[in-house]
Amino acid sequence: MPESVDLAAQVAAETADILFVFRIAPTMACEFMSPAVAQHTGWTAEECIADPTLIARLVHPDDQHILQAADDVPVGEHYDFEVRWQHRDGRTVWMQERLRKQIRDDGAVVLYGSARDITAFKDAEKSLAETEELYRLIAENSLDVVYRASSNMAITWVSPSVREVLGWSVEEFMDKKVLDVAHPDDLKAAQEVRARVLATGAELGEVEVRFATKSGGWRWMRVRGKPLRDSQGRLVGGVDVLQDIQREVDIRERLAHEAHHDPLTGLGNRASAVRQIDLALEGAPLGSVAVLAVGLDDLKSVNESLTYTAGDRVLVAVAERLTRVVGTRGSIARVAGNEFAIVLGRCDEEEAARTASAILDAADEPVRLGVHELDVSVSIGIARSDHRDAESLLADASLALHQAKKRGRGRWEFLDPAASHHARQRILVQTQLREAIANGDVRAWFQPVVTLPDGAVTGYEALVRWVRPDGTVVEPGAFVPTAERTDLVVALDRAVLADSLELLARTGPGISVSVNVSAQSLSAPDMADHVLGALEESGVAPSRLHLEITETALVHVTDDVKAGMRAVAARGVGWYVDDFGTGYSSITHLRDLPVSGLKLDRSFTSGLGSGDVTSERIAQALAGLARGLELDTVAEGVETRSQADLLAELGWVHAQGWLYGRAVPPTQVR
Repeated sequence: MPESVDLAAQVAAETADILFVFRIAPTMACEFMSPAVAQHTGWTAEECIADPTLIARLVHPDDQHILQAADDVPVGEHYDFEVRWQHRDGRTVWMQERLRKQIRDDGAVVLYGSARDITAFKDAEKSLAETEELYRLIAENSLDVVYRASSNMAITWVSPSVREVLGWSVEEFMDKKVLDVAHPDDLKAAQEVRARVLATGAELGEVEVRFATKSGGWRWMRVRGKPLRDSQGRLVGGVDVLQDIQREVDIRERLAHEAHHDPLTGLGNRASAVRQIDLALEGAPLGSVAVLAVGLDDLKSVNESLTYTAGDRVLVAVAERLTRVVGTRGSIARVAGNEFAIVLGRCDEEEAARTASAILDAADEPVRLGVHELDVSVSIGIARSDHRDAESLLADASLALHQAKKRGRGRWEFLDPAASHHARQRILVQTQLREAIANGDVRAWFQPVVTLPDGAVTGYEALVRWVRPDGTVVEPGAFVPTAERTDLVVALDRAVLADSLELLARTGPGISVSVNVSAQSLSAPDMADHVLGALEESGVAPSRLHLEITETALVHVTDDVKAGMRAVAARGVGWYVDDFGTGYSSITHLRDLPVSGLKLDRSFTSGLGSGDVTSERIAQALAGLARGLELDTVAEGVETRSQADLLAELGWVHAQGWLYGRAVPPTQVR
């Protein structure tokens, strides 16, 4: 990948745009800033990296609200906007920015952004309101292609630069409609942008579209549209500015290919294998996906006796044979120096074994290297998808491969479950988690719960986080399943309860906190005594504490558990049923248990507003059920305003989700 890194660095160094990477959680830091920032702001990249707050302070005070709106952008989506920056020498510089929010594998929330100086364009835009002739003069001397189109997308004017960029003469291009020159596969995006511009009259974001060249090819252009109005203010068409980004796209495609392919064999790399396993596991029954780890038995001898070049030729030959055997039935990747991974979807044990046998036969053919004829053999380890973790599945197949090598090479073996690396990892996590709980490293973070439709914060849900001594935040999915298989989950629940009561003790009386209670904690003989004792010690009013249990936890509720729940409820604590509608519980539990509220699972929330009629009807029915039983309601996973509005319309009282904020440490709760 060094070539890829050099290529990315070259792009950042040569482009006039400002490129940056800004981490916003768990700690704020400017991780990268391209050198172009000095040209546009007077501040060097090093100064921006040294002071994480500098990039925000550059934004004009009157435009700060535009920048702050980036906090509400969902993960994975773009946010396009224009703001004024303040140059070091006091000048105001107009910048056009694009941000994309992502969550990296390390759990960090990161903004990838770019900013372009559009001061000249803004000056031209101001002049355009006074005279279109000035706009023509600017457009005709622009390196970008500028054209005017009517409301039916007929091209009525184009800048002379169309000849240099696309090869068309002005007359030839004006004889067409936009639909004639935009790539069919990109038309939908182009038409959506045009429709939004014409419908709203506002400048809207960018879209990348391929435009036809006169020579018969296609060229990638970045398109930005603006509306045109007549003297009465009526929309009569629009102006599009096309920026040639073909070289940028070529570089992106090269980087993307190199990021997922092995340069020697042309096969996918380890990242590609993980992605293929994830795709195969999606929606597949347990055990129906097989991963074969194929390793050359003695590549080291070839490297040492005939040079590494000869070893590379052997690897290429084996890769070709694997491709021939597997064909279209699966995917192949080179995941290590002499190891390949084959992913077979919807594959039973017999088919996996047949494929492994066919690979052994194909590999048995000698490989000719000049005057040398080498005998090649491989060993194969096979792992089945008894879990849903791509990395663990790869590791299990690799472990089975090593077992096959130890048992004689030139053979295939299924994984011995007793020796699974995944099991050893669970033991390691269990040991580390026990120490973390004892050391106070497992803490509660808090996500706001609001009222609908006004969004006023009325409480928080406590969500467990493991914060290592170095500040690394371990997400629940990495340790909660291990805790639930052991006695650690009770200690974990009680640590979260203690943090929650501490937060309630220092917040206003109108705030409540919801704490999840596992099935093991619910069944603990001293559950009620512990909760009530902790409440009394904290001095918090019991009505401010909500305890959440899943439907699954209610499947085997005993009389003792019911008595404990009633004792807690009698003191004023509210019991809420979490993920309602997804488990195995009976509605009779709402009658027989002291339940105060229901929580709508995020799987139903995500379908709202997207045409998922079933999710909408379920949400409406559950709201009606709760209203009839006089129960409170909370919808989880609310990410968009349209979801919130629809939930309010359907009768849901409270909501939580990324629309209102992520979980934060208690020190950040106001």
